Amino acid sequence: MTSNTEGEYKVTQKKGNPWYYYLWDSFGKEPNERRLLVRLDLSLLVFSTLGLIMRYIDQTNLSTAFVSGMK
Repeated sequence: MTSNTEGEYKVTQKKGNPWYYYLWDSFGKEPNERRLLVRLDLSLLVFSTLGLIMRYIDQTNLSTAFVSGMK
């Protein structure tokens, strides 16, 4: 709120970011920076997904070997 010299108060709203700025950080950036961030995000997503798949396969192989008596 800001006051005038006459004693009246004027309500000013703070302009914030749109709701979709909270879903993805790169909406307000320059196109080159957005492209870089998307490429980094996608590469991290791919490598983490591959890592989780490899971990799952290794875990099932170990449990299958234990059940079959190979220890």
